[in-house]
Amino acid sequence: MNISQRVTGIAAFVQGTALAALLVCIGALLPRAGITSSDLFTPAKVLPAIHAPVLLLFYGLFPSFGVTLLLIVLGLASMMHSRERGLLRLATLVAVAGLLVYAGFGLVGIGMIAMAGRAPDAAASVASALGVLHVLFTVAPLAAITTTLWAWAAARTRTLPAALCTVVIVVSLLRLTAIFTQQPIVAMAQLAGSVVWAWWIGIVLWQRRGNQATVGTRVTA
Repeated sequence: MNISQRVTGIAAFVQGTALAALLVCIGALLPRAGITSSDLFTPAKVLPAIHAPVLLLFYGLFPSFGVTLLLIVLGLASMMHSRERGLLRLATLVAVAGLLVYAGFGLVGIGMIAMAGRAPDAAASVASALGVLHVLFTVAPLAAITTTLWAWAAARTRTLPAALCTVVIVVSLLRLTAIFTQQPIVAMAQLAGSVVWAWWIGIVLWQRRGNQATVGTRVTA
């Protein structure tokens, strides 16, 4: 198992775990703090819970999505050995944009929490930050284009199992659908699907590592 394959597997496991944590935040922890999925950008709901630990966790998860997304794309590109170069170049460009958006979302959110206790008018400060966050949150799902592109390339080159690539493409399209439908249940289903494919990639690569180790042992013997 080469270094790029190992890093890709680790990045996939990390992304799946972070997405699972986000699913728990949105589905259970944030509602306990008085913030439902439809209240994420409502100042009157966010301000009373501005110092709740779950809100810091929520924003802190987002930079990891951008970093792991880019690592997965770069790792798969290395594993494909310059095949489907056009698709992967486009996927990499979109992944870089996704990294900037996700990191920006997390940093603005964390900055909003930090500034809420210092700003003379906390309500206005939170409202302004939430306006920026809403724009970033609206743009961020377009990173689903990245997953569609690299999954298609991985299917064409048989770098990953066809069933896994199909799940990635379906979930990424579901994410784009969530932008237009604005239905919480669609967004939650997409998050759950993303957890599945991220962990699935990690498992596939880990199994390959085990198979390669077994083959190496037999050859040595």
